[in-house]
Amino acid sequence: VTFMVESLATSLGEAGVAFAAMNAAGLLARPVAGWLADRARRPTVNLLLQGAVASVAVLAFSVLPHEPSTGLLLASASLVGLTAFSWQGLVLAEVARRAGAAQVGDAVAGVLFLVMVSGLGAGPALASLVLSLTGSWSLYLSGTSLVLGLTTLAAARVLLRGDAGERCSGP
Repeated sequence: VTFMVESLATSLGEAGVAFAAMNAAGLLARPVAGWLADRARRPTVNLLLQGAVASVAVLAFSVLPHEPSTGLLLASASLVGLTAFSWQGLVLAEVARRAGAAQVGDAVAGVLFLVMVSGLGAGPALASLVLSLTGSWSLYLSGTSLVLGLTTLAAARVLLRGDAGERCSGP
């Protein structure tokens, strides 16, 4: 919201609506992402594709023009929500599947702790640091896109090697 108000010159109300659209899109996409991963029987591939598209979506959001049209703002915010806000259930299901029954609790707790500490804890502190040093929201969001893309590539290298030929058991 702050990015949209400060960098894009949207009103606070318009930025709030765009943020609500972002969250609603993510909420609505969660069951669809789960359904697609279940049907594809390769949840790892679905997660990696979602990470790649989310990286591009965040990059596109970071370079929106000054005073974007309402349609462009809502479409871009919704794309970020669809891709970047809907992966959690897939990740937890995949962690649980890979961990095995004896380690599910520890594995899921570890992932949740990692996400909470790195994303929700360090994310705002890192944003504050980048913004205080550069004054650029676009630079921060572009960097976030780059980190997401590199993380997806690193995960692909590890997960696809471990996933070679493996199929998810499902309905």
